Amino acid sequence: MPVHLGREIFPDEVMTADWGRVMRIFLERVKTLPLAGTSARDLIDLWMHELKIRRRNAARRREA
Repeated sequence: MPVHLGREIFPDEVMTADWGRVMRIFLERVKTLPLAGTSARDLIDLWMHELKIRRRNAARRREA
């Protein structure tokens, strides 16, 4: 962990949404993953990793 889950976890439209909505989408999509034995800390690390990727990709799009 962390594992990159792909774009479908954070589609572009959620990057401008409120954080509550973003978290609900994240949790809904994470439910489909094989997470047996995964700690809350690992999920938080995964969340932060995905946000870092999304922010970096958004910055690259702005620069282009």
